[in-house]
Amino acid sequence: MHETYRLHEPEDRNRQEAEIIAKALELRSESRVLDLGCGYGRHVTYLAKMGCGVVGLDLSKYLLAKALEREREYQVQNLLDLIRQDLDSTSMQCIHSSQHLDTSQMRRMR
Repeated sequence: MHETYRLHEPEDRNRQEAEIIAKALELRSESRVLDLGCGYGRHVTYLAKMGCGVVGLDLSKYLLAKALEREREYQVQNLLDLIRQDLDSTSMQCIHSSQHLDTSQMRRMR
């Protein structure tokens, strides 16, 4: 699957699409976002950079590894959680979890 996925869309395009998403959803810096099928994190990194708390979910270990690289590059480790999950499955494996959520916030996200 990942061999055919384009990993490097132009960064201007990624940023512009994230801005369109933020505007369409009226996101604010305290907004929480769940990106299902986040791939290599081309949108979630920019949304986190805007101050949103973001959870990115994808099945591909390869793409999540690339998303982790972007997370470090964009310095959004405290605002971005990346999770590996098959949407058809009930089991979930956490790839990366930041410690920025308090208990009440975690309950609201379930």
